[in-house]
Amino acid sequence: MSALDFTAMMREEKKIAKAKLKNASRAGVEGEIEGGQISSEGAVEEGIEKKKITDTDTGKIEGNETIVNSIPPIALPTAPPLSPPSPAPAGLDYYADFIDEETEMAIASYARSHQNWNTLKHAKRRVLEIPKGDVDWGGCDGSYIETLCNVLISMGVFPSKLPPNHLLINEYTGCQGILPHTDGPMYNSTTATLSLESSTIFYFKKRLRSDEIGVVNDEVIGGKVLLKPRSLVVFAGDWYEKYLHGIDEEQEEECGLDVLGAEEGESVVRGHRISLTLRHKY
Repeated sequence: MSALDFTAMMREEKKIAKAKLKNASRAGVEGEIEGGQISSEGAVEEGIEKKKITDTDTGKIEGNETIVNSIPPIALPTAPPLSPPSPAPAGLDYYADFIDEETEMAIASYARSHQNWNTLKHAKRRVLEIPKGDVDWGGCDGSYIETLCNVLISMGVFPSKLPPNHLLINEYTGCQGILPHTDGPMYNSTTATLSLESSTIFYFKKRLRSDEIGVVNDEVIGGKVLLKPRSLVVFAGDWYEKYLHGIDEEQEEECGLDVLGAEEGESVVRGHRISLTLRHKY
């Protein structure tokens, strides 16, 4: 598909999405947060102001309706992804600057506009699950998600027969992280995560078999990736099935040569971060 054809397809999808919005009423996201070690415990947050969104971390104030309705098209990446060298398994790809700043602001505003965030009881971070059946997926603001999904399919990240149909948004503040976990068998073994607003180091460690627990060192890190704002990380195959993935609870970290996408000695200071994880749920 040419770049021109792809852009035209995106414009047509936006027209369809806007038409759907006129006939759809906004519905709340319900259901449990599933997969890995994520829990649905915790209360739904109070309603988030939609007319004006204040980002206390960046000092920016954005009008949600204006941004959400002016989402630019997403171009297919022209540069190849970064991948760990052999003997690391194939299936881990990192795309720096996958989207531009305008799109980053638009999708962050889209995420904040939702009313149905859950705060996890123990982890304290906020999460938002959006299945494809929700009206927001195909609504005016959700047209970004449709666009992103089609780009990932065009890139070959997801096969057209197993397209992304499940979105999980995580919001991290300060040193918040996530315990090492797997996404589990309820999803196809491919995960694509887009990072917004702040950097963090994402790591993989070997998933032990039952007979290896207590025998094999489970602290050995199999890979690290610096997830910068506007970057996309995709992992599949062995990285999905044979490794756990997580984020340490650190306010500041220093990168070594083993961190994909980073310069040696590069310092990472955590700030407010939003991640969007797309998968195909069976």
